[in-house]
Parts: sequence; structure tokens; C-alpha cells
Amino acid sequence: MLRVITSTSAAARLDAAWHFLEHRPPAAEVVIVGASRGAADELARSLARRAGATFGLTRFSLTELAARAAAARVAAARRLPGSQAGAEAVAARAVFDALAAGELKYFAPVASMPGFPKALARTLHELRLAGIAGLDPSEPALH
Repeated sequence: MLRVITSTSAAARLDAAWHFLEHRPPAAEVVIVGASRGAADELARSLARRAGATFGLTRFSLTELAARAAAARVAAARRLPGSQAGAEAVAARAVFDALAAGELKYFAPVASMPGFPKALARTLHELRLAGIAGLDPSEPALH
């Protein structure tokens, strides 16, 4: 059964957590989610001191739990999170290869400029945020 406790009083929230935890066997799997990781750790430590022995306690901050859930979803989609620097490096390599192969016509005059890979990476990021899908390579190029 899921029961949500809301209170502006930390003592009331801790009392509710204690009431829940004291009815669990020492070996029960329990996930403790706190406002911070330190708060979750402190609750687990105090439970261990009171119970004498515990195991199966997993502690997270709310942010850590959200990141863990998002990572699972990203992994299921066979994707990896990346950084801006990584995106710029990939763009720089793609521009270098395209220039070497003579495949850039429209952007050839500016593609060798130092800011071009960064501008390309940011433009692709903005298009992704806008929900604009990539062009199909089998389609003729737009002019």
C-alpha cells in the first residue's frame, strides 16, 4: 500500500517514516528517498542503531532517484547522455571528414572557420529541442 505523508514539520515526516519502518522485518528491501542523500543516509543510520542490524536499505535523494529512472529509460532507448563538448567534437569530426571528401558545397566557405563546429552542434541541439526530425538521407537535398 502506498501512503504519502505531507507535512511542513520534519519531525512529523520522520515519525511517519519510523512508523512505517518499525513494522518491517530487518531483512526487508526498503527504498528510502530523502530531500537529500544525507537525510536518507541519516534515517538509515538511525534505523540501524535502533534495530541493531539491518540490510536491504537503499537510499536516494529525490534527484538521484529521478536520475536513476531517467538513465534506465535512456538506456532502454539505446542512447547515451552527452555533453556540449562531446557534441562539438563529433560536429568538428563530421565537418573535417565532409570537407576532406568535398561533400560540403553551401557551407564550404565557412566550414573551416573555428566557430563552425560549435555553431553546427548548437543548431542541431536547438532543432532537436524543437522536435524537428532529421532529414532522410535518401531524399533529395533542399536548396
